Amino acid sequence: MKTKVPFTDFSKAVYEKFESMKSSTLFVADVGKDDVWRTYLESFPDGSNEIFRERTEHDCNCCSQFIKRVGNVVAIIDGKVTSIWDVDVGWPYSVVADEMKSLVLGRKIRSKFYYNQYKISQEETISGGGYDGLDTEVFNHFHCEIPRSAFSDGYVSKIADSKQLFQSFINTLKAVNVDSLMVISGLIESGSIYRGNEFLSAVKMMIGTKSFISDMDKQSDIDVFIWQHLDCGAARFKSSVIGTLAVDLTDGVDLETAVAKYESKVAPENYKRPKSLITESMIKSALNTVDELGLRGQIDRRHASIDDVSVNDIIFVDNSVRPLMRDALSDSLMSEAKSKAKPTHNAGIVSIDEFISNVVPSASSIDIFFDSEMVKNLVSLTSPKIEGSNKLFKWDNDFSWSYNGGAADSIKQKVKNAGGDIDCQLRVSLSWSNYDDLDIHMLEPSGNHISYSNMSGKLDVDMNAGGRKSRDPVENIAINDMSEGVYKVIVNNYTKRESIDAGFCIEIEFDGQLTRIYSDNSPLGGQSIDVASITVSSSGSIEIDILSDGLTNSSAPVIEWGIASSSYHKVKTMMLSPNHWGFNSSGNKHFMFVVDGCENPEPVRGIYNEFLRDELIQHKKVFEILAQKTKCGFSENQLSGFGFSETIKKTIDVKVDGKPMTIKFN
Repeated sequence: MKTKVPFTDFSKAVYEKFESMKSSTLFVADVGKDDVWRTYLESFPDGSNEIFRERTEHDCNCCSQFIKRVGNVVAIIDGKVTSIWDVDVGWPYSVVADEMKSLVLGRKIRSKFYYNQYKISQEETISGGGYDGLDTEVFNHFHCEIPRSAFSDGYVSKIADSKQLFQSFINTLKAVNVDSLMVISGLIESGSIYRGNEFLSAVKMMIGTKSFISDMDKQSDIDVFIWQHLDCGAARFKSSVIGTLAVDLTDGVDLETAVAKYESKVAPENYKRPKSLITESMIKSALNTVDELGLRGQIDRRHASIDDVSVNDIIFVDNSVRPLMRDALSDSLMSEAKSKAKPTHNAGIVSIDEFISNVVPSASSIDIFFDSEMVKNLVSLTSPKIEGSNKLFKWDNDFSWSYNGGAADSIKQKVKNAGGDIDCQLRVSLSWSNYDDLDIHMLEPSGNHISYSNMSGKLDVDMNAGGRKSRDPVENIAINDMSEGVYKVIVNNYTKRESIDAGFCIEIEFDGQLTRIYSDNSPLGGQSIDVASITVSSSGSIEIDILSDGLTNSSAPVIEWGIASSSYHKVKTMMLSPNHWGFNSSGNKHFMFVVDGCENPEPVRGIYNEFLRDELIQHKKVFEILAQKTKCGFSENQLSGFGFSETIKKTIDVKVDGKPMTIKFN
């Protein structure tokens, strides 16, 4: 006869399994409570569930309550469904656990799990102790503590809501196709539809969702994916205003009619679209012109690299870079025949023209100071993937340039990557560096409390909740219609998982002004810190006040494109913008400082309508779309740095051969 392990081994293993599942969203498998209980009783091997007085050993009210309430609970971890019975335990409970696991995991998920009690069953009960002459006996039971996220007094309606949301998600996936979503994405990115940017993240989320599930062969896998991502917002996409546009396009409604219907819902009565929609015939006409001019190979763009550029088109090049450039050998031979210019530069302020004429010729090294306000001056040079004799632009070379049009700092970039709105009137972002589930809350002047449970259409990024874990998380609140009064920002530690890398940063951006508030410590588990109040005046200006001790308002260096602000960086080469290389003189002149280690991580636009040669201007609407579709991918050997137009009024600090000086533009 097999040796029977104690029941306490089984109950403890089930308890610990349930505890490990609590950090994820809990669901219920589609099996009734009576079936779960009956399967449990019938799964014991013969002779292992002995008669105790008048009932079998484990047939008690406590265990019955637990199994009927929690026996069918599952969680989705790393894309796999697991149950509370997925435990390692000895005989005979290993047989019971396998039978229960087979029953529960063999059924579909029915709903989310909610209940109106924090504790189900109890760990042990005591009987006897002199009553009817019986000795005191301790009975162990299955038991658990329900996570706060699954507790609800109105749990019945919560369960019903989750079922309805699941069905809405399925209906949405059936109602829209990827082609319609791609059309909408293109229209938004080209600025062709009213308020499109407000919905771009939702459209991209749907494209990603549709693409992801297209690789799934089994409906059961699709169902699990839907349950796991039930709260991402995709379930309600079909009923949103942008969702109705996607449904219309999927159903075959023509583009003009579908967009007009959409804009009738979101645009004011006097709205007139500034850009016409791109039609198929317009695209064919534009491509015919491109082919006639032999420019097809010029459309696909890439980052320019140092060996693309001739030394004849630059103003300054560091000696370490010169050998890599085009025409470097002929230039070095010519430079040997020239006498060295005498240094004429001194510390102080010089105009850009004086700098180029009098300072650069004798300079061996140049370093540029990265002031945080220069983020918008970051620039990348681009070139075609295939060189050709015919030119795409107004000048006689293949090069163009693109200024930083993405996020202005690393936290903002992370919010953007996570699908958050960064182009709003007021952005309040939370960033931290461990697995804790920190939550950002905001109390609005109206009394509305924005949180993970009441996103109000404003909390659009929520990370490290449930089983999702990142060491680089962010959360984001975006507000576009601000009211007069006080907005209060709070940080709560919903689930504390680590003691290392504690602390957080709250970033507040309003009207181009950035404020960062730092804390070296995170709130304790379940506790909150009042961080800041944002007071909006009747004129629309804001005032920010820190609310708790231990918080600092810091202007810490910004890391952008791989380089840090508030420090000097080596200039590899200095040049004019390509429209002024050689004998070209087309449009505004830009002065560009290519910086060592500066790498633009974002896809870069290589075509702008204002750059196009005259024959292509008639097709500028199509080129607006092409520009979005042909962005340059990341390259480690890119030419990126800082650019300054001759039309701006600005000063920058540099060091020339180690000596500081200031350059004045305009």
